[in-house]
Amino acid sequence: MNEPFFQLIPEDNGHKMLMEVLRFRKCNFAKGINNVLWKIENNFDNRFAVGIVDDDKFKSSHFKKYSTIIAESDKLIQLNKPETKHFLIVIQPAFEKWVWDQSVQKEILPSKYSFHNFKTFATLPKMIFYVRINKFVAC
Repeated sequence: MNEPFFQLIPEDNGHKMLMEVLRFRKCNFAKGINNVLWKIENNFDNRFAVGIVDDDKFKSSHFKKYSTIIAESDKLIQLNKPETKHFLIVIQPAFEKWVWDQSVQKEILPSKYSFHNFKTFATLPKMIFYVRINKFVAC
């Protein structure tokens, strides 16, 4: 079995949906930032892994190990844990707000897709995840 060159580990359903839109079908999902960090450190020793997380207010001591800033742009920060092949992409402030702001900035109006306010839009990843789990739609 051929394994991908690197592993993507999204933090939540929104991040996972973004990876699917970008055609990354085999993400190594972990619920919550601490689980992403744990999975990277324990399952990908000496292997290239990229965690995708929100810029949460609470950050564990493991997060602080990702101290090298590789790049920053459009409210995304790429961090590296020194002397490893482990990286984080940190979305600021959080995934749903980042997508909303990016769409407005690019003049893709959420109202065109029946999202008249941010609160309605922010519930979408949870709703889609619920639908998939309960097999109401084929994905």
